Amino acid sequence: MRHDEIADIAASAARRITFVILTKVRISVFGVILMKIRILIAAVILMHSRIYVLVFKTNERDTAASAA
Repeated sequence: MRHDEIADIAASAARRITFVILTKVRISVFGVILMKIRILIAAVILMHSRIYVLVFKTNERDTAASAA
């Protein structure tokens, strides 16, 4: 093994390790962003369903009151 061969192997290994680390970091950041988006969507859906239930119940009460 010549010195430049060892250097090449070391450089390619370092490059590969760096790539793997960067990829993992990128995936984890993407995962966090996805989680936040999911939480936001869930919150929006919950808010809408609550508002819908409130509106629906008040409408029901109004129709019951007008029918009585």
